[in-house]
Amino acid sequence: MKFTVCGSGDAIGVPGVFCRCANCMSARRNGGREKRSRTGFLLGNTIKFDFGPDTPMQAREQGFDLAELKYLFVTHSHSDHFCPEELWNQTLGIFREEPVLTVFGNAATLAALASYHAFGIPIRSRLLHSGETVRIGPVEVTAIATKHIPTEECLMYLIETPGENVLIATDSDRFPESAYTLLQGHRVDHLFIDATWGVKHRENEGHMGLSAIRDVVVRLLAQNILHKASYVRPIHISHLAPPSKGDSAVKEIETLQIEWSYDGLTLKLF
Repeated sequence: MKFTVCGSGDAIGVPGVFCRCANCMSARRNGGREKRSRTGFLLGNTIKFDFGPDTPMQAREQGFDLAELKYLFVTHSHSDHFCPEELWNQTLGIFREEPVLTVFGNAATLAALASYHAFGIPIRSRLLHSGETVRIGPVEVTAIATKHIPTEECLMYLIETPGENVLIATDSDRFPESAYTLLQGHRVDHLFIDATWGVKHRENEGHMGLSAIRDVVVRLLAQNILHKASYVRPIHISHLAPPSKGDSAVKEIETLQIEWSYDGLTLKLF
């Protein structure tokens, strides 16, 4: 089953439309992997993680068919990760009974969804709390609470398959102890981890930079959750992040097997 990074950027994206910093100017000039739309993921054809306002554009440019979508897992209610208005817009005039789309998320996410009515496709919702697991065929998805904003239970998602496993940790500060407890005994082959602050160092602001990523990875390695062959893939990348692997700040942590995510990155999990 294929796992796709639909978008790898933060709430602004890269380049920022009003920004002329060196990284944004480089992205405008070079395009390609330096350009980043807002973060989201797709597993196979039927399972989506986050549905931000860039989702329709990502589907058109990358060629995936959301008409097959059956399950949507949302990390939290911020509009760059969940845009129910766009979900509503895209289903107008499309009337069908199947497939039913089930939206999983926290209370704030489901409240945002409930404010919209008359979707063109049948939509149902399911409240998820940290520690709960949803089984979809051979895949298990476990919700794990993390630190991002204090007003809601923001979720990471551990995706376990018959092959390789993925942890989606976008929009997260350093993990709380409860997350390490839930992850104990599980294997993560691909860690997609918040890198909003890039080379900057900011404490307790709901996101991570390279120094915080280092701390989390060291802990996950110590608990044998990550292993020597695991890939650490920074995600939710802003214009504060270095634009290439040649940046000196990246060289400092390449021993932790870090490879930057990009829009359209695909992995074969099993």
